[in-house]
Amino acid sequence: AGCAALRGLAMAPGQLPLLRDEGGIQLAAEAVFAHYKDKELAVSANGAFWAMAQAAGKNSPEVSTMREAKVPDCLLKVMAHHAWDQTLCGKLRVTLPFITED
Repeated sequence: AGCAALRGLAMAPGQLPLLRDEGGIQLAAEAVFAHYKDKELAVSANGAFWAMAQAAGKNSPEVSTMREAKVPDCLLKVMAHHAWDQTLCGKLRVTLPFITED
């Protein structure tokens, strides 16, 4: 539920910078690192990261924060654990380039 709330904030106009400043990106990344085996959390967090990346745009402070919080690493950890779940891995593969590529 927490990552879904962060997704909602990320989608609300003007809220992503505030979310970043208050540590929301790091919070979501830490949750995934701690609970990467939980598929529901992984799906919800991926949705939040996708919304953040879409709202932020390329080379934004928010995307830089996502990289600093090691969001790509936590998503790759989910992919490694849930490799058999091609639907989940496919969703993560869609999100990753928006965070990793300049």
